[in-house]
Amino acid sequence: MAEVLAPLLRTYVSVRDAQSRAPAENYYHGFLSALLASAGDQIQNFKSNIEAGDGYADIVFDSGAGSEKTGVVLEIKRAGRDENMTSVLNSALAQIEEKRYGEIFDHMGCAKYYAYGLVFRGKNCLVGGGALRMLGS
Repeated sequence: MAEVLAPLLRTYVSVRDAQSRAPAENYYHGFLSALLASAGDQIQNFKSNIEAGDGYADIVFDSGAGSEKTGVVLEIKRAGRDENMTSVLNSALAQIEEKRYGEIFDHMGCAKYYAYGLVFRGKNCLVGGGALRMLGS
């Protein structure tokens, strides 16, 4: 995923885009939402900032049908100048677990899901997670 995002960030993102008074994550959240909108029928039930588990997941969606229907949760973070992107990535993945965001997929009819953390800093990104998780186990 990071290999796909890297050239897009280099082409379409200015280092000034995330320099506003709004939380910098908002810019990257919108950027990813627009990219996912171009996925067409490959994803269904796209939700942004939806209540999930004990918090609000940044982005969730599902894909497939029946027993193959699989959910995806994305937690977006921005690393500051002095922050290590890997530690911010680990905190994003921990947040998904601690806030139990995966519970939403039970309501969406998914028995399994993938969780990803995405960390941005300027035109750079780091993506982690991606292990298949089963609900109810």
